[in-house]
Amino acid sequence: DAEGRERVREAYERLAAGWVEEHYCVQHVVLGAGAFGTVRRGVRKKDQQVVAIKEVRKSQVTSRLVQQERALMTACGAHCNILRLLDYFEGADCFHLVFEY
Repeated sequence: DAEGRERVREAYERLAAGWVEEHYCVQHVVLGAGAFGTVRRGVRKKDQQVVAIKEVRKSQVTSRLVQQERALMTACGAHCNILRLLDYFEGADCFHLVFEY
């Protein structure tokens, strides 16, 4: 029912809110910005690897577009001239794509 789906969505949003921060220290250094979001420098907590974290606001793009980018980056990840997608998180109001830096 609709009420049950809403409770599940709210629980998911509470859970997802801290996923990026649980695994990465997102720094204030902006590497780039565009119409759909911002790319910031970050550090992966488990091994101190410096990464680029692309934050895309859900209000700016569709989930399908982000999923297509994710699939494309995963497929191309083995190419030496293309940044490798390391991680992906979906929060309540934005998507986070984590790339090697």
